[in-house]
Amino acid sequence: MSEPLQALSTLQASDVAARFALSDDGKALLAAGDSVATASEKMAAAALWPEALGLVAYALPKLAAVSWARQSAMTLAEHNGPAQQAALTAVEQWMKTRDDTLRRQCFSAAEAAGLGSAAGCAALAAFWSEGSISPADAPAVPVPPHLCQHAAACSVQLAGVAQPELAASYYRQFIALATAIAEGKHPV
Repeated sequence: MSEPLQALSTLQASDVAARFALSDDGKALLAAGDSVATASEKMAAAALWPEALGLVAYALPKLAAVSWARQSAMTLAEHNGPAQQAALTAVEQWMKTRDDTLRRQCFSAAEAAGLGSAAGCAALAAFWSEGSISPADAPAVPVPPHLCQHAAACSVQLAGVAQPELAASYYRQFIALATAIAEGKHPV
């Protein structure tokens, strides 16, 4: 069962920030009562992109975070090679079915694409979104709860720096996409 979507403007930034390692600079920008939307805007204005993107990623439910990572990585179509395209296709197929075999294929696709690529991290986010991280024939080891959003944030960060001179523009576009996903205005 999927976690419900909640608008970033209604989530308390301090609650979300407690789930990941926010830098001192990022913490300094948080004010009591700030929503995730407000805090991420402040961080973006200060060019604290890892903090802004991390805050947004951790505010999203896991399936939405995977969708956000995949869609952000897809903006790099001309920069993605065959392995990266295959990873994004694996994520898309898994999202349609939520089949555990396909989820495990996302891990293999992530390794093939490379964990230094947006597509590889998006596929890793899918693998880490649910189920077990142990091999299929071994006893189940639940995924630690923070790994999916961590990989999604990494994916989105990597997608933005594919063209460094456009990174800030991409990051703003990606935060707007996450906002639309969280509000149910963009399909997951």
